[in-house]
Amino acid sequence: MIGQIIDNRYQVESTLGRGGMGTVYRATDQVEHRPVAIKFLHAYLDMPGDMAFKRFQREFRVLAQLDHPRIVTAYDHGVYRDTPYLVLEFLEGQNLSRVLANGPLARALLLSLTSQICEALVYLHNRSIVHRELKPGNLMLSETDNGPQIKLMDFGLVRTANLSVQLTQEGTALGTMAYIAPEQAQGFPVDFRADLYALGIVMFEMATGRPPFVHENPAVMLMNQLTMPPPAPSQFNPGLDGQLEALILQLLAKEPSERPGSAGQLARQLAILADKTPIIPAETGKYRADIIPRVPLIGRDQALSELQQLWVHAQQGVGRLVLVPGVALSLIHISEPTRQPA
Repeated sequence: MIGQIIDNRYQVESTLGRGGMGTVYRATDQVEHRPVAIKFLHAYLDMPGDMAFKRFQREFRVLAQLDHPRIVTAYDHGVYRDTPYLVLEFLEGQNLSRVLANGPLARALLLSLTSQICEALVYLHNRSIVHRELKPGNLMLSETDNGPQIKLMDFGLVRTANLSVQLTQEGTALGTMAYIAPEQAQGFPVDFRADLYALGIVMFEMATGRPPFVHENPAVMLMNQLTMPPPAPSQFNPGLDGQLEALILQLLAKEPSERPGSAGQLARQLAILADKTPIIPAETGKYRADIIPRVPLIGRDQALSELQQLWVHAQQGVGRLVLVPGVALSLIHISEPTRQPA
């Protein structure tokens, strides 16, 4: 791919990264004379029917209508050699996941970055858009004259609050397991509070250097997200103050109604902790906070034991699809994990 010209316009120069959904390249837009990032979405080719094309179009449509300094800009999209691609704003810096590999952040930086993420979430939620895959790998951190600045990326799982729209596979809980909200993991409809839960996980990791739930077995990780109370962040960072810890734990409530009422409300709480005045646009109040039922906890030792046995088989190369029945049916694909590049 390096050296090729995409659609007589984009000169591919280097590889920026590879992930589960595809590969991102740095390129030059020979029309606008600017650097861009081209995201080739190889994983979409494995989706059945026209699901890949629908999801690809959805990501571009959502990105194209967004105009916010905390959200990556989408310029163009197309299909090259049967593979869909997005042309995105090129961002200098590194994602938050790589930054956190060096350990927890200072309190002031944690509060600043979280407040910036809240700005993006208020903008999205005011437009009835739920990101659904907020995690450090989707947050790009750049150094500027005004200090570290963050931008939200990767809108492949985004959806609107319109419950008639369902473009993911029936019964499948998408999203990265370590950051997925309990209601999302169980296949329930999600609203803005799923993003707040994920942000709580990100804050926990910024405060401690690790997520609250860590396990190599994705089935156990899922069970922990559904049933286990998160550990206190101060268990891993004794210097963390009680007010910040309480806010993080509130975001990680299993019951959505027990989390902060909105991203704007969270931003105001963060401003109090930072002794600053929040700069957050007015919220519309159209957040569909009524659509999520109470989250039923599974908490079944027998089910967990069976999942652990299946995980052992998966490590031996025998994967399978497992139904975990409850109030809602969740589909879990048990397979041997593959290492993603750093």
